[in-house]
Amino acid sequence: MRILFFIIDLDSGGAEWQLARLADYLNESGVVVKVVCMRGPNETYEWLEKSSVDVECLGYDSPARLSRLLRFAKIAREFKPDILHTWMFHANFAGKLIGRWRGVRRIVASLRVAEKERWHHVFLERWTSWLNAKILCNSNGLAKFAESRGFPVGKLEVIPNSFDASLFSYSKRSRPRNSRWRVLFLGRAATQKGLPYLLDASRLLADDGVDFHLDIIGDLQCESVGDPLVKLAERNGISGRVSFTPSVAHDKIPEVMTEHHFLVLPSLWEGMPNVVMEAFASGLPVVGTDIEGTSDLVTDGETGLLAAPADAASLAGKMKWVIENYDEASSMAEKAFRLVREKHSPDLINARYLDFYRKLVGEEVEAR
Repeated sequence: MRILFFIIDLDSGGAEWQLARLADYLNESGVVVKVVCMRGPNETYEWLEKSSVDVECLGYDSPARLSRLLRFAKIAREFKPDILHTWMFHANFAGKLIGRWRGVRRIVASLRVAEKERWHHVFLERWTSWLNAKILCNSNGLAKFAESRGFPVGKLEVIPNSFDASLFSYSKRSRPRNSRWRVLFLGRAATQKGLPYLLDASRLLADDGVDFHLDIIGDLQCESVGDPLVKLAERNGISGRVSFTPSVAHDKIPEVMTEHHFLVLPSLWEGMPNVVMEAFASGLPVVGTDIEGTSDLVTDGETGLLAAPADAASLAGKMKWVIENYDEASSMAEKAFRLVREKHSPDLINARYLDFYRKLVGEEVEAR
C-alpha cells in the first residue's frame, strides 16, 4: 500500500506532529509513505527526515510561486498513491483538486478544527467534498459540527488524536508553597483561542484578591494579535500578573508543564486540542470551555472543568474553583491521565488509521 500525505506546514503544531508520528508508524509497518508540505521545512520536517520517512517541501508561500505548488501534480503522478490523505484546509482544497486531476482514486481529507471564523473555508471544503472518498474528523464534536454544516454524513468518520504520554512526567500536584498560583496558557495566540476572555477572567480573579501569575506562551509576533492582548492586560491592570512568552520547542513542553499549577484553554472553537492531553499526561488540572473537541476530552467535574465559551465570568469562576479545591482538581487530573493513556495511545490510534486505510483500499477493490 502506498500513501501520500499532503499538509500545508511541517512546523511544531498539533496536527503536524499527529501526521509525522503516523507517517513514521506506517513506514515502520511496511507501508510506502511520502509526506509533502506546501511551504518550507521546519521542526517536524527535520524529525521526519531523521526517522527515514520520505519527506519533501514545495516552498509554496505565495500565489506568485504557483509553479512550486503544481510540482505536487508531478509528485502525485510519479508516486502513484493508493491513497492521498490531505490535512487541513489549504492542503485539503488544493490536494483534492490536483489529486483528482492526476487520477488518484482515493482521496481522504482530514478536518482538524470546527472553523467558525473563516466561513469560506467550510463552504469550499463542503462544496468539494464529492471528491473525497472519506472525511476524517479528530473528535465526535467536530464530526457533529461538520454534519451541521452540510457535509455528507456517509463520508464522515472519527479517529481521535493519538498521544504519547511516555514523553511527559506525570506527578500529582500540590498547592504552591508560597501563595502564588502559576497559571498556564499554551498555544497559538489566535482569535480561536479566546485569549481576551482569559485576560478579562484574570482581572476578575485579581479583583477577588487571588494571588496568581498567568503565563501566556504562544506566537505573538503578529502585531494584530500580540499588541491588543498586551494592551488589554494593561487596561485590566494586570500587566504585572501576566507574562507573554514566544512559542517553545516541542520537546520543552513537558518542562513547561511541570512549572505550573493548572492549564486554562479558553478557546471559542477547536478540533481536539493536544495541549489538553499534554496537561493530562503531566498531572496538570485543566480548565477548558464547553466546545467541540475540548468536551470530548474534558468531562466537567470528572476529568477537569468546562466554562461557557466567550464568558469571562464563567471562566473566572472555574479557575477560582480549582484554586479553592485544588486537591479535588488534582484527583480529576489523575482520572484524566488514565483516560489519555488508555484511549489515546499511539499504538491504538495509529492501528486504527492503518485499519482504516486497508479497509478503504479493500472496499474499492471489492467494488471493482
